[in-house]
Amino acid sequence: MSSFRTEWHPTAAESPRCINHSDRIVAIGSCFAENMAMKLRATMMRVVSNPLGTMFNPASIYSCIKRLCEKRVFTPEELFEHQGRLHTFDTHSSLSCSGTAEEALARLNDAVVSGSRSIAEADTLILTLGTAWIFTLAGSQKIVANCHKLPASRFVRSRLSIEQTAAYIDSICDTVRHINPRVKIFITVSPVRHLADGLHGNQLSKATLMLGADCSAAEFHYFPSYEIMCDDLRDYRFYATDMLHPSDTAVDYIYEKFLSTCFTSEAVAAAGECAALHRRLSHRIDPETPRNIIDKFLTDTDNLRAALIKKYPYLK
Repeated sequence: MSSFRTEWHPTAAESPRCINHSDRIVAIGSCFAENMAMKLRATMMRVVSNPLGTMFNPASIYSCIKRLCEKRVFTPEELFEHQGRLHTFDTHSSLSCSGTAEEALARLNDAVVSGSRSIAEADTLILTLGTAWIFTLAGSQKIVANCHKLPASRFVRSRLSIEQTAAYIDSICDTVRHINPRVKIFITVSPVRHLADGLHGNQLSKATLMLGADCSAAEFHYFPSYEIMCDDLRDYRFYATDMLHPSDTAVDYIYEKFLSTCFTSEAVAAAGECAALHRRLSHRIDPETPRNIIDKFLTDTDNLRAALIKKYPYLK
């Protein structure tokens, strides 16, 4: 009897099995990059995600990484005020500030300094491309990372070509490896659908990202998040209530595929044990619980932590 679904089985090229718990990881890109970073942290991986906030298109991701690699700080001229907050066109609204210009720049430039250090020290860089659609500031060639709810008339909307996408991916990889030659780079296309572009526009965008990655001359590992969502998990029950984002079940499934194909066998084995410790550390203890039960729980947790560090010393 034939199967009722098409499960993704990776080829040898899609199974690099090279990430370990000793790796320092940086994840940059769309909100799915945040999802993956949360999963990695839950298995005790060292992860820094989106130092300058969520980025969706390859051009903005490149601009972000170039600034971080060059340690180029933000200047007062890059700030603008809208709806009572100070923003820049190169950062997500999560880094916007309702204080003074000095406070805004201090916050932004702290992020640049820490993000620059994270990339320079990273063993693994995970890039999640969300869309090939870009917004350019009207009257300029400035591609913005975020419109910050400014009027649509301030921007020109267009779609990157396959060649432009490939060139940005090449530039990202070259820029990172210029300061960190040993870094392992993983690229994936976000499974989140962008239906503001329409069904056809979303598919054109995702196809552009995938073809751009395929045409890139850079050396990296490609992980098929979008393809798994569309073909392996081909059902609306794997979407959240907005029917755009993957459900928690889908994110868990895609992460497990990523873990099993891109991590070393030792890291895969450690991940389950680390997740168990993470759940214990995240557990909220009811203050009404008898003291002897709490003490036993805390002792067992400390013992589990000590056993893991003994078994995997780099987890310390």
